Amino acid sequence: MFESLFKKSGDNTSNSIELNVDGMTCNHCAMTIDKALRKDTRISDVEVSVSKKKVIVSGNNITQEEVATIITKTGYKVLL
Repeated sequence: MFESLFKKSGDNTSNSIELNVDGMTCNHCAMTIDKALRKDTRISDVEVSVSKKKVIVSGNNITQEEVATIITKTGYKVLL
């Protein structure tokens, strides 16, 4: 089961995007990514796991590349 550290509830009918993120080592890292993703109104749900180094995002009208760009701008590397 996916370990969720942070979750923002949202619409269950949205698309899900899962990305591996390199460089996350602590809860501060997870909070930084979570906060950046929550700013985008197209994103309805965010889950960040430091232990699995994964981010799962659900939303409408947002692509994997756009989510990766948001994460990259916070200073972490997305492994596509």
